[in-house]
Amino acid sequence: MDNTPVAAFDQGVETTDTAPWAVNALGSPGDGPPPLPSRGTAILITRVGEPLGRARGGWRSNVEFDIGEGYAVFREKCIARYEALIAGPEAPKKPLALPEDVSIYFKRAKNDPQAKYAKLTTANFLSTLQYRWKLLTVEALRQLGDFRFEAFLYAQRAAQPEQFHRATARRIEQARMQRVAYETANAIQFGEITAQHLDVVNARIPEASPFEVPADNTTAQAMELDRQRELLQLQENAARDATQLK
Repeated sequence: MDNTPVAAFDQGVETTDTAPWAVNALGSPGDGPPPLPSRGTAILITRVGEPLGRARGGWRSNVEFDIGEGYAVFREKCIARYEALIAGPEAPKKPLALPEDVSIYFKRAKNDPQAKYAKLTTANFLSTLQYRWKLLTVEALRQLGDFRFEAFLYAQRAAQPEQFHRATARRIEQARMQRVAYETANAIQFGEITAQHLDVVNARIPEASPFEVPADNTTAQAMELDRQRELLQLQENAARDATQLK
């Protein structure tokens, strides 16, 4: 899992775990913003409350992503960051929970109020990124020196069941070691998204319990996303090799 330190909840302090996405190859002032790059960085702000409501504060952390992987992979990366955040030492004492079909929201313009944040979907992911990018001027980019999109995830307060165990950093590390042993014993290797998901799931069950791979939709979705990422990487490698042979 990602053990990067994060800001304490409600402090509104930005972390320095990942360097900002550097903006380069700027043209002349009249050219407008350069084309949308293939990779980006988003500041993910996790808040407690209802989407588009009055929730304030929250954790801030960086999420690096390949734009071509689409919304589903970006969403899973945001959820993985959330799971790392709530396992940290600065997480609130009261447990949090995400809605089953949690959505990621996006700030389309610099001064947009929370009520106008866009709910990301598979259909509007690319167009929303392009909309935000095109609002930037070359002058603004030069002043910023770097640029990061702003994404928001909303969690809810949840009653903690008796059988629930908080996924602390220590328990997640123990679960990670259990997963590695499971992979070795079964001659398999989980993808990055699935591995992070399984580490957190197993960190929430009693320590004496054996490592398990749940037969649920969330685990199946994580495996499918890893499969799609692997396929996309193979296609990109093949295209690059073909270009080099020309």
